[in-house]
Amino acid sequence: MTATGTRRFYSLQLCALYAALLFTGCGDQQQGGSGANVTGGPSTQEAAIATIKELGGRVQTNPRLDGKPVTAIHLGRSAITDEGLAILAEFPQLQELHLFETKIGDDGAEHIAKLSQLENLGLKGTSLTGAGMQQLKALTKLRKLNLNETKVDDSGMVAVKEMPELEVLWLADTAVTSSGVKNAAGLAELRDVDLKHTAVDDAALSYLVGASHLLRLNLNGTAVSDSGLEFLKDLTELEELDLEGTQVNGSGLSHLKGMSQLGVLWLLDTDVGDDGIEQLQGMPKLRELDISRTQVTDGCMQYLMEIPTLEILNVTDTAVTPEGAGTLKKKFSAIHIAPYTKIAN
Repeated sequence: MTATGTRRFYSLQLCALYAALLFTGCGDQQQGGSGANVTGGPSTQEAAIATIKELGGRVQTNPRLDGKPVTAIHLGRSAITDEGLAILAEFPQLQELHLFETKIGDDGAEHIAKLSQLENLGLKGTSLTGAGMQQLKALTKLRKLNLNETKVDDSGMVAVKEMPELEVLWLADTAVTSSGVKNAAGLAELRDVDLKHTAVDDAALSYLVGASHLLRLNLNGTAVSDSGLEFLKDLTELEELDLEGTQVNGSGLSHLKGMSQLGVLWLLDTDVGDDGIEQLQGMPKLRELDISRTQVTDGCMQYLMEIPTLEILNVTDTAVTPEGAGTLKKKFSAIHIAPYTKIAN
């Protein structure tokens, strides 16, 4: 059976199952006048779970909650369809849903939006657009939202305004611009933001100044420049910053000096030179620095010696020589320097 045929088969099977559940009295009916709602009863959930497994998915229950309800469903890379998502109605306590790299689109968002307890939603690589995102604004308890490689654009970003508890927002490889990021300005709980390969620029960073608890920020391949780094200076809890392939040349790296928790910094494929590395002297927790394919030379080694916590350094495809790397190795014997991994102390 072809991939298309398989999806069609499972779509029909799911629709038939859901129709059967409704037909057998799983709507608003009650049993024996006791007031017990039959919706989501053991028999219907078991049938739904069996279908999910046939699709190649899996479910997780939470033994700490009464009745050990299903709280997580994993259907990534499965044959699930928009119509098939109607089956989610059988899991009213669902907190986690993963649908990455499926054929799910805007029609499926209607079913997802009814999961009022949802906290973690993974839609990477689906066909969701801005229109579908508008429906998801009903998910006010969301804490993690993965929209990487979707068709979401600025029009859909309005929905995140209604998600005040959002901690993780991944938008890599989408059509979102700085205008869209503006809608995240009031999300004070943000911890992890991924804007890799989007069309954002310095303006986007101005909208993140209120995310004071941000721990990770990925700006890989964006138009962010040194000027934009000034907006990050008060994000003192930041632990990981990816500036690979940006417009940064090093003049704005001084704005990072107040980031006392910064442990990982990627500057590869930028125009950063020795003067830029000078700005990083004295950073108290920087342990990993990637400056491969930059403009640095042996001259930057004197500044790197002032970063005592440095453990991993990448200077591949730069003007740094084995001799230059060796001077750093002599001071920090345990440091790993690529591509000079065999340099003796």
